[in-house]
Amino acid sequence: MRMMRLFPCVLVAVLLVGCDGAPLEPVSGDQPLFSGVPADGHGNKAVFDWDDTYPVTCGSGEELTLHDVGWAQFKFFGPPNNRNVELGVFHIVLTYANADGDTWVWRDVGPDHVYVDGDEIFVTITGRSTASGNIDRDVIVVGHVVLNLTSGEVVFVAGRELGTVLDLACDALT
Repeated sequence: MRMMRLFPCVLVAVLLVGCDGAPLEPVSGDQPLFSGVPADGHGNKAVFDWDDTYPVTCGSGEELTLHDVGWAQFKFFGPPNNRNVELGVFHIVLTYANADGDTWVWRDVGPDHVYVDGDEIFVTITGRSTASGNIDRDVIVVGHVVLNLTSGEVVFVAGRELGTVLDLACDALT
């Protein structure tokens, strides 16, 4: 029983020691984030993978090439009496390259949890999401965000707000 009371204190201490406040840097290189796409859980979840390359344009007009590779898995929850709607887990590597061959990499990793509270639908986004910081889902927050999809408002933000992934890539490569 005594260990159970100490566990939260030890967990908080470990988290505080591990968070040194150093600036968050994107990783370099296009190393694979995953060894393979997860299984579909015998049909209990939907799994999607992709590997696409296409041009994107910076605000300055310079064109970059984006290599977007990753996977997402979704578990859907049904009624009755279940406030959980969906759990989506994402593992994405976005590699931007300029005409000189320089690259900048962003990894989008983490779960999105959709649930119902009363008559409203919420989504919590945790991790390094490129689509979390506002209701339009186009701003990065590395941390935790809660969005009220019914009212269209941001309920909670804890973490580092970094802007858009395209702006970060353009700043690094132009």
